[in-house]
This record gives sequence, C-alpha cells and structure tokens, in this order.
Amino acid sequence: MQPLREQLDMFTASDTLTDKAMSAPALHPVLIDIMNDRGACSADERARYMAPDYERDTHDPFLFDDMRTCVDRVIRAVQGREKICIYGDYDVDGVCATVILYETLAKLGGDVCIRINHRNDEGYGLHIHALDELADNGVSLIITTDQGISNKREIDYAQSRGMDVIITDHHTVPEDPAVIPQCVGIIHPRVHAGRYPFADLSGGGAAFKLAQGLIRTAGTDTNEWKYYERWLLDLVCLSTLADCVPIIGENRAFLHFGLIVLNKMRRAGIRALVSVTPVRPAPITTHTILFYLSPLLNAASRMDHAHRAFEILTAQTREHAKTIADILVLYNKERQKLTARITREARAQCISRAEEHRILVGSSPDWPLGVLGLVAGTLVRSFEKPIVLISEKSNQTIGVARSTAGIHITHTFQKIKPLFERYGGHHRAGGFALKEGVSTTQFIDSINSIVHDDFSAPAVDSPNETIYTLRLCDITVEFASQLHACQPWGAGNTEPLFSIAQCTVKKISRVGKKMQHLRLDVAQGAESRVMLGIKKGGQDEELAIGDTLTILCTIDIGVWQGRQDPFIKIINYSKHTV
Repeated sequence: MQPLREQLDMFTASDTLTDKAMSAPALHPVLIDIMNDRGACSADERARYMAPDYERDTHDPFLFDDMRTCVDRVIRAVQGREKICIYGDYDVDGVCATVILYETLAKLGGDVCIRINHRNDEGYGLHIHALDELADNGVSLIITTDQGISNKREIDYAQSRGMDVIITDHHTVPEDPAVIPQCVGIIHPRVHAGRYPFADLSGGGAAFKLAQGLIRTAGTDTNEWKYYERWLLDLVCLSTLADCVPIIGENRAFLHFGLIVLNKMRRAGIRALVSVTPVRPAPITTHTILFYLSPLLNAASRMDHAHRAFEILTAQTREHAKTIADILVLYNKERQKLTARITREARAQCISRAEEHRILVGSSPDWPLGVLGLVAGTLVRSFEKPIVLISEKSNQTIGVARSTAGIHITHTFQKIKPLFERYGGHHRAGGFALKEGVSTTQFIDSINSIVHDDFSAPAVDSPNETIYTLRLCDITVEFASQLHACQPWGAGNTEPLFSIAQCTVKKISRVGKKMQHLRLDVAQGAESRVMLGIKKGGQDEELAIGDTLTILCTIDIGVWQGRQDPFIKIINYSKHTV
C-alpha cells in the first residue's frame, strides 16, 4: 500500500483534465445540452457532474435501516472468533463483492471463509446442500453477496441450522413482502433502505456499503482505515461496470475514483490481467474493463469455477497472479469457440419459434450454463425479443434470460413462480431453476401465455439516443477536455455521439501495426482535423480525395508526444450526393 500522503493526494487532487475543463472560460453550448439531457441543469449540478467529490457524492452507510444491526452482528462475530462465510455469486459483480467483504473482515481479524456458486452445476442463488456443508463446518454467520433476496426458503433453512444470515444484494425484490427473507438484516438499496438516497447500487456497491459501516465502526486508526476504504473502490468500479447499473449519482463517484485506484494497480492480479490485454500500455478505462478485464474474470466461472477470479483478485505475488492470468486467457479463448457454436444452435431454435412467440426459448442438454447469458444477449439484439436459454441437465433444468426494454423479465418470472425451484434477476437479465417434473415445453407455454395476456409495452427497444451537431471549429482541446470531464461513460451516462456535416476529405491513409485503422484528414471551411476509424482500414477504397461526408463520431482527449489534441473516433459516415 502506498504512503498515506500519496493516498491523500489521490482522493483530494482533481484530475488534470477536469481542472482544465473547470477553469475554461465557459462551457460549450453543446456540452450544456448534453448535461441538461442527463439531469445536470444548473451551474452547481454541472460542476458536481464534471468534478465528483468522494465525501460529497457518496452516502453515509448508516442511512440503511439495517446497517447498525448488521455491523453490530459482524463485529460480535469477529470479536468472538465465530466462523464467518461470505457466500457469493459467480459473476464479476459477485466475485468483487465477495473480495470486498473477505478482505475487510480479514483485516478486522475475523475468521472468514468464502463460498462461491458453481455457474454450470448450481446456477444462481443459495443452495441447501451448500448450507449443510457450511453448518457442518462450524459457520455461524453467513453474509451473502450479490444474491439472497429471492432465497427465503434457503435462508430460513440456514437459520434452522443455527446460522445467522446477513443479505447484501441488489437484484429485483419479490413483489410479495411475505417472501422477502427474514434475517439479521438486509443491505439492499430497495429493501429496508429507509433514508438511503440511491437505489441503483451494484452487488459490489451494496457489499461496499456494509464494508464502509464496518470500517467506520471498528477501524482504530482513522487515517489508515479511511484510505483502506477508498482503496476498495477498484473492486466497486469493476462490479459497477460489469453489472451495467446506471452510471449516475453515487455510482458515478465510485467509477471516477475507482478508475484512479485501478490505474494505481496495487493488486498483483490487476497488473497481471492488464499485462495480457492488447491495451496494456494505455491507462485502464471503462472500455478496458468492459471488453478485456471483465471477460477474462468471467471466463473463470464460464469454463471452470469463479474461484480462479477470486484467486487472481486476492493474489499476493506477481508470479501467482501471472499464472492465473495466463489460465484465464486460455479459458476465454475456449469460451469464444463454445459461444460461437451454441449461438448457431440456439439461433436455429429461435428462428423456428420467432413468428408465434413473443419470448423465444431454446434448450439443449449439451449447453453448459456458463455461456448461455452471452448467447442470449447476442440473440436479443438479433431478434429484438426476450430470449431464454435452458440447459437441460439430468438432475436439474437451469435457464438464463435476457430481455428488451418492454418486458421486465424478473417480474415475468414472478407471475409463473410455481414452476421454479428458484429464480432471480433484474429488469433485463435473470436466471432460474425449474422444479423437478416441470418440462421445458410447459415453461415455454406458460411464459408466452403470461406475456401475451399481461403485457402491452413494446418488446423492441426504442432508439432514443441523441446525436449532437458540431462544426469542426468546435472541436478544440478545451471542448475535448470539458467532454472528458463528463466521463466515465456507461449505462445511464452513455458516451455522446456527434454529427459533423460538410467535411471534405483531404487525405486518406491506413495506420496501425497491421494497417487496420482508417485515418482521414478532413476540412470544413478553413478548419481541418484528423479523424480515426478503428478497424475501418479496409474502407479506404470506398473514399476519394474531395468526397464530402457527414461523419458520426465520438470525441476525447488524445496525447501524442506529450501534446494534447482532440481524439475524434469515426463511428460511421455517409457521402453527400451531388
């Protein structure tokens, strides 16, 4: 861990680009439009939007109604040397949440172990056989991460075996209050939240709030524990992005400061993961997390067990972390091949049902559960309908679902809950296990009957992304700095798209080690700019010097040979016809 002075600077000093943006004479009118569209309508709101502050923008964990009870129970367990188990989900969100609480309890001196679901063999949620194992091993306190809110039966059973349970979760809450678990306490932004002002935490965010409560109660050295808390934000950042919760409010602060912590790379595992990505010379960005780090971490549970992901995030040596990173790279390559095969098979089944069904269901005994979420996500985009994919194992039938904006898939599951052994999820993603004796055909008929009878909302997402119009002369270092200060981008704060018309092509070239990128030098009146089309090198043959284009692009700051310049990334373009 770095010296306290450096830690202090990391959380109090503003980002250089943010400093530059905030000190600029005035915000560009288009940037004001962007922030108005995102709810930052006053000068004060815009300042807060562009310059997150950790103390101001994160909330007191004790605003949760159950926080004091939960903290007191955990501290009593730590002091009494009770055996505590963190029982976590297998995805990036769940694993990061598990690491947050595991490390915090270990630092407090607790006797702590972990239990993470096996994605393929068990699926989502708590399991009776696992609870028996924990009770037999002397566990007296279970803390769930990223799961538990839909597991009343299992939590009742755990308590009958003499184990207390604390839930940290953020998934959809059961509609019937009678089936919300009764336990020591629930840290969930929509259950027993009381005065807590933010409802969109990730599973890692909910676990972090419990960690905050523990740290602020049991930490003995104020400064040491204050900065230990903030060093955990790398994990909160990973979980928040991986689970696609809205990047607004408290989540925005978590990402802003979490990216700072990630780029310090104090974890040997983060250094090892970055070392095996093709973007390793560059800073870790939201893009790095979504397209490189998260897939590698998820490959552990998809192809083997999430313990590998937990192991790399808690690795103590560079050598150990690098060994696991190399394994995860191999797993991810195997995952890509498996995903391609199952996508072809599932697509064929969906095509056969596309005309008569509003929710498309595919199933096979040969489909491992680990990649079905990825396949379902791909097919949702293709068919513009909710997709459910089922792995029909000999001992249990387990499925995953991905949905569109018009159908809340977990609420749909609630309407046919007698079919399920267990289920849970969000608006657009869910999972379940069917009861013994319930067939896939029965499930298909039931869920489509419910949807046709009860839903009138369109199944297709409505395209509502605003495209902002700019001129080339607007794209200055100051503009790009101000726009950069609006990051991080993600769900609820998507990267803005810009349209620039009447651009005349002055030069066309291919760049990159494999000449795979397209570089365009364009002019608009007296102004000229360079633009880059990532992996669009082959499109140079479509263009000619003198062509007039309307260009759809994104804008950021780039640094070349120590100099800052706007980085204009081509998304698409169209030629003007004479």
